[in-house]
Amino acid sequence: MILLIVAAACEATPAAPGAEDDEPEPSGSVVDSGASARAPDAQVARDAGSKPTQRDAAPAPALDPDLGGPAVDASSATDAGGDAGRNEASGDAGSTDAKGFASALDALFVDVPCAPATPTPIAKMATCQHPGTTQHIDKKLQFGGQAGTIYDVKLRIRGIWEPTSIKAGTRPYTKLPFTVGGTVATGSGDPINYQQYYITVSEPKQTYWLNDYQYVAHDIHKEDYEATLRIAGAASVTVSMNDGNDHQIANWTGDFFQGLAPYDKAPSTGQLLRLDVLSVTPL
Repeated sequence: MILLIVAAACEATPAAPGAEDDEPEPSGSVVDSGASARAPDAQVARDAGSKPTQRDAAPAPALDPDLGGPAVDASSATDAGGDAGRNEASGDAGSTDAKGFASALDALFVDVPCAPATPTPIAKMATCQHPGTTQHIDKKLQFGGQAGTIYDVKLRIRGIWEPTSIKAGTRPYTKLPFTVGGTVATGSGDPINYQQYYITVSEPKQTYWLNDYQYVAHDIHKEDYEATLRIAGAASVTVSMNDGNDHQIANWTGDFFQGLAPYDKAPSTGQLLRLDVLSVTPL
């Protein structure tokens, strides 16, 4: 009798991919400052009393994009009239190593609460006092990278804030409240007294305004968008909130971001800004 032995061939299981390299250590630290100050090139705040109670809530038409602004990332830019970048926080590959140069910007949070004595529930269009030294907030940091190299830094920008108005400057994203350059507007409504959220970069020297709606009113906007800044290696960067008077528009709409601590379960009575770094690309 002949016995046949059948051997079964087994394929080897592919090895699990290795862990990605760790990102570089942060290149700088964030320093908070609550000293009283004013927005760059802004007029000195007038004794305005209280902010106007209301106005037509429709913002002025957005200006056309200007070629003088920062590079517009193709993943978020659309044709003129589009809503480039808003609520599209997917990010891109960029450079994993270079992203570490902006580690001090990543997850940066600016908390602008109302004073503890603010009555609740908050009435429609209500204002509240700034507690302590929070009428002006600076968070200063050092960007990493190689001196002399310019980087496109793509940020996810989330804010719950009041509108302000900036004159001049360029608006690379047609329907977003993001303005490059310019100064706080003057005249109707006294915009210096409607707080401004902005980022200043030492090199290339520039100011990036984050909540420029081209009008002022007792409104609260909830924003989640992407925008690109240009920052040179080893540049100084300051993230600021400035208000020309001692009170702000309270968060009467009750807005908050799910999963974004410390107001992930219930809204702040005041306002806030959160930055996340999506990519850093050397030019």
